[in-house]
Amino acid sequence: MFGFLNKNTDNNAGSNMIMLTEADIKKLKHNHGVVLFFMNGCGHCVNMKDDWNAAVSECRNNGIGSAGDDFVLGAIESGNTDMFQKHGITTNVNGYPTILYITSEGIKNGNTNHEKYEKPREKQKFIEWIKEKKNRKKSKNVVNEMPVNNKNNNNKNKGKQSGGGGGRRRTYRRKQTRKSRTRTKRNTHRRRRHRHRHMKGGGGGCGCGSGGLF
Repeated sequence: MFGFLNKNTDNNAGSNMIMLTEADIKKLKHNHGVVLFFMNGCGHCVNMKDDWNAAVSECRNNGIGSAGDDFVLGAIESGNTDMFQKHGITTNVNGYPTILYITSEGIKNGNTNHEKYEKPREKQKFIEWIKEKKNRKKSKNVVNEMPVNNKNNNNKNKGKQSGGGGGRRRTYRRKQTRKSRTRTKRNTHRRRRHRHRHMKGGGGGCGCGSGGLF
């Protein structure tokens, strides 16, 4: 899939190195990864190749950048960078060696300023940076999921606070109870007036013709 800069005494930084293929670049377009851009004959590229090679080897042994991983890790020679342009990935590499962290989000948004490695060109520093970038996308996914869950929880809480419709029913019942109480009071007053008239008129004062008491 991608290769290592094997230890060499010549000035060819790409000697015995397996290059990133077009399939790897397609994979990168929909995922994320760290890519070393180097140029044959570049003294700085030759000086760092052993540390880079060891770092990539250790990362691969830990599953980072392996064939089944969504993280692309490897190197490409300056003469083959047109494959990136072919698949809509702009790198804006102006010097060598250059190590970039490239993401599918950045590619979709037309980002041409991918994050550049600025730390010492040492094995351990390479490994730390690669692992950091490998875990970055996982962290973003967790953060992106949180608002969705919170939103659902907020909706549930709103439902609980509003009583899930129960509040309206309770309000309606209260209104009904108040009406009933008002109606009961009115009926009570009417009965009392009727009874008073009935008793005063001996059954004829109210005109009901009843001889009994209500």
